[in-house]
Amino acid sequence: MIEMDDINNAITTGLKDYVQLQHVIRAEQSSSRPEYPFITFKWISIIPERGTLNKTVQTVASKDPEWDVDIEYRYSRNPVMTLSVTVYDKGGSDEITKLVQLAHTWFRIPELASDMLEPIGARVLNTHMITSRDTVLDQEIERRLGFDVRLQATDEVVITVPTIERVVVNNNELVL
Repeated sequence: MIEMDDINNAITTGLKDYVQLQHVIRAEQSSSRPEYPFITFKWISIIPERGTLNKTVQTVASKDPEWDVDIEYRYSRNPVMTLSVTVYDKGGSDEITKLVQLAHTWFRIPELASDMLEPIGARVLNTHMITSRDTVLDQEIERRLGFDVRLQATDEVVITVPTIERVVVNNNELVL
């Protein structure tokens, strides 16, 4: 299974350190908004790529002391995930442009985001262009600039099936 908490933590830590911004949060949080400026990120989609499901079968030592081996099925795939990143600021500030460019750079440069995500089985595939996402809140404009990032992760499902290795038949009676 994809360790989404590990990926989220790596993105939060990496962006905070690189952008030098205190508030980098997931967009789905129920808590109140932090002070401006801040960055949010939200997972838009997670889809398995066609043709990436690989299945292997092997014998493994049994956890049951009565048996020698079990059968292990291992399914590996590399789903692609889309992440939406948005920088928020008040209407009049130009700091938002600098912050969104720093965040964009963090994802684009392989030695930054990809190196941080690689140990947990993820990597950046591409970073889309920065676009305006401004909105009007009551009577003021909330500045929003953002971009999407496509990442690829390693997903592995392991299923172990117990085996019956010996059958002894005595007087038409099955003994395991």
